[in-house]
Amino acid sequence: EAANVMSWFAGYGGDLALNYEDQVTLGDLTYCRVGRSDWNTMDELRGYLKQLFSDEIVDPLLSTGCFIETENGLYALPAGRGSDVTKGGVVLSVVRSPETPALCLVRAEVELLEWADGAVEPTVTGTQVYQFPYQKVGDKWVFTQFEAIF
Repeated sequence: EAANVMSWFAGYGGDLALNYEDQVTLGDLTYCRVGRSDWNTMDELRGYLKQLFSDEIVDPLLSTGCFIETENGLYALPAGRGSDVTKGGVVLSVVRSPETPALCLVRAEVELLEWADGAVEPTVTGTQVYQFPYQKVGDKWVFTQFEAIF
């Protein structure tokens, strides 16, 4: 879920269910209404993000300008690109240490793909490993570092 959410801010769109018929233009940017009924305000979106990420991640994400709130609800910039075709399958694992029970690492190993000219299927050329600290902050578990993997 955290990777999906991060994709909204990396330009991939994800599952925001944007309504392309309901648009707002601010400067030279056009935003579309977020179709998810559980988020109508920036505060509701912020609350959702804080279930996944620490404040150190949430605050910079919300300051990117990818989302705005108007009197009609919450709007987001539509995805500007598709997913990264040079990345394939992901294997997730969780690494825990008995010495630090309030911290674990979520490890994502992502296939790196190469597409030969005219190829129908890519060739896996290697992997890239990402590690994200998942930490107990107060009474909840959140990611304290995270980046888009696709």
